[in-house]
Amino acid sequence: MNLKIGILTPHSNALPTMGRDFIDGLEMALANTPVELFVEGIGIGADMKQIIASVQKLQNQHRVHIITGLLGHHLIGQLLGMMENLGSLMLYSDLGARLPIGLKKTPTVFCNSFDLCLSAFLSAKCMIADGHKQIAVSSCYYEAGYGFTQALEKGLYGSGGEFAGHFITPHIPRENEAEIMNQFMESTKPSAIYAQYSGIFAREHASFLSQNNISGQYPLYVSPFAVENSLLNDFPGIFDDTRCVNPWMVEDENKANLQFVAGYTGLYDRQPSIFSLLGYENGKALATMANSVSKYTVAELKKALETINFDSPRGTFGFHPDTHRTSFGQSMWKIISENGTYKKHKMMQFENDPALTLEWMNMENMPVGGWFNAYLCQ
Repeated sequence: MNLKIGILTPHSNALPTMGRDFIDGLEMALANTPVELFVEGIGIGADMKQIIASVQKLQNQHRVHIITGLLGHHLIGQLLGMMENLGSLMLYSDLGARLPIGLKKTPTVFCNSFDLCLSAFLSAKCMIADGHKQIAVSSCYYEAGYGFTQALEKGLYGSGGEFAGHFITPHIPRENEAEIMNQFMESTKPSAIYAQYSGIFAREHASFLSQNNISGQYPLYVSPFAVENSLLNDFPGIFDDTRCVNPWMVEDENKANLQFVAGYTGLYDRQPSIFSLLGYENGKALATMANSVSKYTVAELKKALETINFDSPRGTFGFHPDTHRTSFGQSMWKIISENGTYKKHKMMQFENDPALTLEWMNMENMPVGGWFNAYLCQ
């Protein structure tokens, strides 16, 4: 009997291959496991009614044993509550664009997050440790609406630092946006800048830096999506001596990552993305789960997920018993430009800290505001 897996995939105009990359990684990991896959699109991931309808179709029409996919953060608690009430299994991924504040453990739901907010939190601590206490945030109207600033604030203020100011590029950049950015930094005089951008906005930001040379005037720390390789290749020299705290880089030389990157590149003739990674990790978890049970009941599959343990490209994959979430270490990377080519060097490693995630999940005060759509789904 095949394991029936339902897959929820979002759509993004800024990153059109997001869903395909996730499924490619998933299929790669499931290649030797007898499975049937059923895919449901969920638009930009902001309409919970649409997501719930897709889940119900996967369960009632296709009779899937478990649902996986890439989800956003808006109203996610409603979906998790429904899965718990139905007693149905789900292993989902998110990018961690908001802290999991108030998001209680759900018995039948497991989350494999990329933990971008933890990257921001650790970046703040790194900046303070490097002697930078007055931090300016550079972002755009889109990125600024998520929880990165909240996470950055927790790390910054908890370590003795503070914000020097926030520069936010509007939806339609002004003609002299690069000059305005430079004027802002001159007036606030930060000791370092934290830049949080993604997709088309990261490319827009890089073009501003190429005009105003801010990256050559101030220490620059960036979010993971702000320095993707495709962007770096188009802007040589601009990001020299830039630092980035990241849970995963394609260049990481641990054995599991080398095997993943080589296998994925050989199969699809392109390097894996963050979405490919999340799909691969979820797929490997599902394959390990399927191969360790005698029948596909919720009870047996759930028990297998609770005890799962394997080496993934980010480290040891497993779900913490108090959160049902993965918890990986992160690393500080330094980007250096050498003869027109960027090199990435791992400078520091942070061990995973599930207690910090548990602390956030146990908070009762939910933050007010924030964007309603799923991060990166524009």
